[in-house]
Amino acid sequence: MIVKYRAGIKSEPYPCPVRVIPNGIDARIYQNIVCASPLDPTFNPDFAIGTCCRIAPVKRLEFLLEAQSLIEKWLPFASLTIVGGVHPLERDYWDDLHSRSQKLRNVRFVGAVPDVRPYLAHFKVFVMVSEPGGCPNASLEAMAAGVPVVATRSGGAIDQIEDGKEGYLVSSDDPHEMAQKVAQLLVSPPYFRKLSLNSLRAMGLRIQIGSG
Repeated sequence: MIVKYRAGIKSEPYPCPVRVIPNGIDARIYQNIVCASPLDPTFNPDFAIGTCCRIAPVKRLEFLLEAQSLIEKWLPFASLTIVGGVHPLERDYWDDLHSRSQKLRNVRFVGAVPDVRPYLAHFKVFVMVSEPGGCPNASLEAMAAGVPVVATRSGGAIDQIEDGKEGYLVSSDDPHEMAQKVAQLLVSPPYFRKLSLNSLRAMGLRIQIGSG
């Protein structure tokens, strides 16, 4: 039996051996991207937070908006860019998010895009909240671009990110904890560079596929 992440292994015994085979990406295509910034020109590029996901309740984007509201109090120039499309059945959820975002200074929804790499190339921190957490590719893509990830401690993110090394794993019930970790990375360029390098190393040594 094959599962994608260790947390997906149930406690009861299986009738056959269980093997963990995580998702993978070709990390090479996310590195050394040179392009003009697609971010809102009014955003400070040194304080750019971002995420890439579909707009759906399971992604808990309201959690990110709560964290952003705290970050803006400490770092008024910090911005949050959310890349992803809205399914027609999720319009009510989107309307609620949009209404909440209007109360914040620097939040932008950009919709679906054909290529997330230009955004990843200009994010300083990648944030991710997803319950229940599967085995996400979005975090791998961010790490391959050298962007530290701050994610909730769930699902495959636990296997992908070593807390404090490539990014941070935080409680899924505490936006304040996520806000603190994101702010810590934004105000310390040397620490950001350390975690960025660790992310690139992790993708090269532990997760990258297609390198042959």
